[in-house]
Amino acid sequence: MKLARPSLSLNPVLVKELRGRMRGPRAFLFLTGVLVLLGLVSYGLFQLALPRYYDRFGGGNNAAAGAQIGQTVFVGLVFLTLLLICAIAPSLTAGAISGEHQRKTYDLLMATPLAPFTILAGKLGAALSYVLLILLAAVPMTSLAYVFGGVTMEDLVKAFAVMGGLAIVFSVMGLFFSALFKRTGIAVGVSYLLLGLATLGSFFIYAVVGVMRGEQPPNWLLAVNPFSALASALVEGVVLDPNSVYSGSAMTPLLWGLAGGRFDNTTLPQIPLWQYTLALYASLTLLWLFLATQLIKPVRRFQFGRVGWLLIVLVIVGVIGALVAVFAPRFIPPLRAAWIWQNATQRNIVPNGTFLEPPDWNWQIAAVAAPTAKSETRAQTEWQRTTVLKGFVRVWNPTVDAATLTLTQPLNVPISEVAQVKLRLVLQIRNQASEVCGAAGDECPVMVQLRYTDVGGQAHTFTHGFYANGKPRPGIARACLTCEDRPQNQRVNMTNWITWESPDLYDARTPEETPRTFDSITVQFAGAAYDVLLARVNVLVREGRPLDFRSRFNATPRWSYTDALPYQILNFLNQFNMGGSSRRVPGGFIIQTGPAPFIAPPTAAPLPPFKTP
Repeated sequence: MKLARPSLSLNPVLVKELRGRMRGPRAFLFLTGVLVLLGLVSYGLFQLALPRYYDRFGGGNNAAAGAQIGQTVFVGLVFLTLLLICAIAPSLTAGAISGEHQRKTYDLLMATPLAPFTILAGKLGAALSYVLLILLAAVPMTSLAYVFGGVTMEDLVKAFAVMGGLAIVFSVMGLFFSALFKRTGIAVGVSYLLLGLATLGSFFIYAVVGVMRGEQPPNWLLAVNPFSALASALVEGVVLDPNSVYSGSAMTPLLWGLAGGRFDNTTLPQIPLWQYTLALYASLTLLWLFLATQLIKPVRRFQFGRVGWLLIVLVIVGVIGALVAVFAPRFIPPLRAAWIWQNATQRNIVPNGTFLEPPDWNWQIAAVAAPTAKSETRAQTEWQRTTVLKGFVRVWNPTVDAATLTLTQPLNVPISEVAQVKLRLVLQIRNQASEVCGAAGDECPVMVQLRYTDVGGQAHTFTHGFYANGKPRPGIARACLTCEDRPQNQRVNMTNWITWESPDLYDARTPEETPRTFDSITVQFAGAAYDVLLARVNVLVREGRPLDFRSRFNATPRWSYTDALPYQILNFLNQFNMGGSSRRVPGGFIIQTGPAPFIAPPTAAPLPPFKTP
């Protein structure tokens, strides 16, 4: 058997369909109608935008006003063009194969030596000719917006590339249903039903998921929406910082919202929506086209030779490879971090953090009297071991003069690129004479300072203070005014053991601020007439990230039933939690009060009562 030689002649089905479609005045009347519609819409958008932006920018030959008008006209025209494509493309191909069945010419078409793919390519090419007329009619109108300014050539190319790709997808969809149902009415109805679900249905699901979760849903829920894909392509590169959506053009928030952009002050990067749409619709187009080539065969459907199966495998591998190339940079690192998390254990990088041994073995102790003190009174320390595995250190200043004592320990511990780091303290403030933490907020009875170096080589200090007496007022700050980022100091109950845990220190606002090396940790005791017990100072490190990790800076917290409970009920329920209460305080810190979970005071020698002179 001789193999058929490839021919460079035109597809006979394409030639026949084009002659039938372009013959007569129908095509020219269609083109004229599209031009008139686009022209009227362009003029209407111009008249609506002119007074608004002309008056806003002070009138005259203002380039800013022209740019705003141009962007308004351009966005309106491209979305109208896409609407025309969605309304026309499926109907042009929905009767391509079913019409042959209804006209009783299907058997004659199958009797020709043409391959199924050749027949489908001819039908699809003839149908796309009308879509091409729509795109050509929109070119001069959108070019007028380019004259106003505010629209670049890149915007024009992206808009027409997206509309052309979506036209091919919807045409292939109609062709598939035409070959599947063999009835034009059913094929047209199913095509428009599926297209309606992709547009209106996706918006409905997006809104429902947002309401149920109590936060903005992920943008990939709009991946099947053609209008969202077009908006994503136009807004990409315009919004570099999601928190500055409203600082640009008036059209930017509209496009950003249609594209599923976040409005919750997040800096978490998202994969552009058009990439999801490209991957999904490219796969569906290949699948529909493959199924249609088999459905139009009268016999021997889905039977392939070795070469056919090889081509199918190559196409599947190519599609999977393209999907991996697009989405792997986003999904592989979290999976790798989750694997490390499952195989890692939490460790403490502060030696003698539970004060099992005397503090001067590992800690550097420095006591300094305040410059305004009447005498050289210094803070004092006392160490006791409460159990075989735990102890505590007591620091007190018995005078009314301010005095400071610091416990410092060098760390110099490098940390991996992905980890969870938390700072944990167990303490008790037995007495405090000064109010809050002083005028500048840096003289708390207890203040912990963790110094670290970020990935860019910049030094940072994480600071958090505790006090038990007084309330902030003018002249008495609650925040530490001399500290980095001015953190809020935390009020605790007097004579209660406090277990405090910081948020994840690796959950930085920007990737550049992620810690890479922990340099040292310092616990500072300052003020007048204070008495503090310190039982634990830990820096807890665990490599990796859980798979459901959610950044406290880059994503809103998940909705919880506790958000709907009144405070009194929630506080009552928390009383049954380890004999104390647990609450989340401003800044994300977690405080637990009640019996000390790490100390057994009855086994220690009794502490002398605190007395002031």
